[in-house]
Amino acid sequence: MFTQKFALDRIRRNIDLRGENRVLLWTHLGLGDQISAARILKSYLDFGSEVFWPVKTRNFSFMNAAFGSLEGLELIEISDSPEREASIVKGISESFGAKIVVAGHRVFNPLRQAFPDLPFNSLFNLSVGMNPMDLVAPDLRARLNGQEQCMSPDVPFAFVDHHPGTSREIPSDVLSAIQSRGLLIVQNPRGTELSQIMPLLDDAEELHLVASAPLCLALTIDAKAKSRTHYDSLADPIPNAYSRWNSTKIFAPEVPRVSAFESAARNKLRTRLEDLINSNSLALGLGDPFPPNA
Repeated sequence: MFTQKFALDRIRRNIDLRGENRVLLWTHLGLGDQISAARILKSYLDFGSEVFWPVKTRNFSFMNAAFGSLEGLELIEISDSPEREASIVKGISESFGAKIVVAGHRVFNPLRQAFPDLPFNSLFNLSVGMNPMDLVAPDLRARLNGQEQCMSPDVPFAFVDHHPGTSREIPSDVLSAIQSRGLLIVQNPRGTELSQIMPLLDDAEELHLVASAPLCLALTIDAKAKSRTHYDSLADPIPNAYSRWNSTKIFAPEVPRVSAFESAARNKLRTRLEDLINSNSLALGLGDPFPPNA
């Protein structure tokens, strides 16, 4: 119950921090996670806050290309040190006099338990009081369009991103079926900057992507490929906000049993969160993300 109360209190605080002079946006620091936070970032910038956003060194090149030109944003490069991340973030916050927006982290697990039907990026939105379906960022597409881009093949192709030898490997029969349809398989070019692959995401006949940064980018810019399939070892669902996506399970882990008491607690948290998100969204004129009888 403590974690659920903490989640509610933290989300209320995140909402109240909109319009604060200076905020530090503490998202999960995986590249895909930060791409998925594009709409969260914009919501704080739109309210006039100066935003400081920690970014791992290995992701800084993409993040600077994607977000570095935004007025009111300062990207802060930090080392990849998970065990020191919280103290580093606290130090940056104190250095700039910025209050911390916790987008995920300790808020994440209670949200996932309360909303098992929502994917990670929707849960990140909920953690700051945003509509969980407000996920596509047209301004990110526009900024990346201004970057140098790679060339697409001049023959029909499928763009594939997966991790062979891991739980995020697309089955070989799927890859064989792609080839049987007369499509060239183009693997994610590891030597190419992620900011430069938009033509591959837009021009492909088919996208076949596991849960990784290219998928998060394709979702957030609403990639224009004719057919789009998402694969996940956790069977993370794709919400209706993303049209024309198929979701395929590679491996479905056993779901632990939940006691009646815990189930009731999660449902109570879900109801309270829906009320909180609805009131915040309606106050901003953004509609009702959780309408009655939805």
